[in-house]
Amino acid sequence: MRPCIDAGSTDDINYYSSRHHIAHREPLPGSGKRRGCQPGVQATQFDAIHFSPIMRELFFQVVPIVLILLVFYGILKVLFFQPLLKVIAEREARTIGAQKEAEAAQKAAEEKIKQYQDALKHARSEVYVEQEAARKRVLDERAAQLKEARAKAAAFVEADRKKNRWRT
Repeated sequence: MRPCIDAGSTDDINYYSSRHHIAHREPLPGSGKRRGCQPGVQATQFDAIHFSPIMRELFFQVVPIVLILLVFYGILKVLFFQPLLKVIAEREARTIGAQKEAEAAQKAAEEKIKQYQDALKHARSEVYVEQEAARKRVLDERAAQLKEARAKAAAFVEADRKKNRWRT
């Protein structure tokens, strides 16, 4: 039970709790008297005899609650948490497996793209070689035709000159 302090004693406490009393070590007025409202109850009283039954009663109230909580935790662990953790682990394994498969597929696709680009580059180089050979052949034929045409023209001019020389 808590002691009650009446209004008169609080005024005394407020008035006498100044530095003056602390500095001179004077006791506060009314400090020796009991100020509780109920007779026989003191603020600092501790009864060890009554403490043990209170603790025993508290212990017998708390222990069943703790045991119920431990049983409930065990049931939840077996029926809820372990299956949930198993599902989470399986899901994570599937996710990691899918990620690895995706990475492998991406590497395979990149390798195929590289092969395609290499084949395309090789085909282009073959086409360029064939085009260059055809161009060189056409240029050689043209040069031969020009040479032949020049030779014919030169022969024609020479023949015409000879004809004209005889006329003059």
